[in-house]
Amino acid sequence: MPGRSELFDGYQEYRLTPALGDGPSIHAWIARGGRGGVFHLEVDTGMGRSGVRWDEIEPLADLLDTPYLEGCYTQFHSADRRDGTADTQLARFREAVGRLARRPPLLHVANSAAALRGKAFALDAIRPGVYLYGGSAGEGLPVGKPVVSLRARVVSVRKVRRGESVSYNASWTAPRDTTVATLGIGYGDGLRRSLGLKGEATALLHGARCPIVGLVTMDLTMVDATTASVTVGDVATLVGDANGQRTTLEQFAAWSGMLQREFLTGLGARLPRVYG
Repeated sequence: MPGRSELFDGYQEYRLTPALGDGPSIHAWIARGGRGGVFHLEVDTGMGRSGVRWDEIEPLADLLDTPYLEGCYTQFHSADRRDGTADTQLARFREAVGRLARRPPLLHVANSAAALRGKAFALDAIRPGVYLYGGSAGEGLPVGKPVVSLRARVVSVRKVRRGESVSYNASWTAPRDTTVATLGIGYGDGLRRSLGLKGEATALLHGARCPIVGLVTMDLTMVDATTASVTVGDVATLVGDANGQRTTLEQFAAWSGMLQREFLTGLGARLPRVYG
């Protein structure tokens, strides 16, 4: 997030290092003298959202000739692709840094995908994201150790007869007499409302893979638990390991039609976090 001058007092109070990417904000930060501390410069090498353009560094070179400039960084737009764009952006970044009067101590460009591609992208520091959560950073790249699980308790179990419907808009109709377990999690917690409509998404219950059925509601999600021996209070696993089976973060995000990062950041504040 680009630093803004109206937040500078807060950065200083909480000892945060701002990322700055335009002349006025850089000037305002430096004008604070030693009160604010160091900053990092964002260089736009092709992302096109914020930062100083790589080919417009020179007009700011004198301003950036300061000991308060601790680092420079950029953001790749397609580091997970093998299309050469990351190499182009890296070259632009190096060109921009070369136009500075002094090299700052820290240069960092690599997200998870770039960090896994090779040492050329490592520089002085890396910024791994989804890989740390056990997600996939891109096709053909290593997957991190799974560390995220998403679970919910069964709050209701009922029999739905053949031809009867489940959830809003009668969005699923039982093809046979079915045991439906209701989980205490819904779109208010970050699940996609349409998660159960394509028939792909499942929850794990006692080693059984139970399809999510019908529209996910605000607080509740229904699954076909006919093949599982289930009672109220049981724990269902939506992401993670259970009884020798696993649903990966990448898999569940794909069922949701979401990026892994999008899914993770969308998990709501109502969900208890348990750290182990």
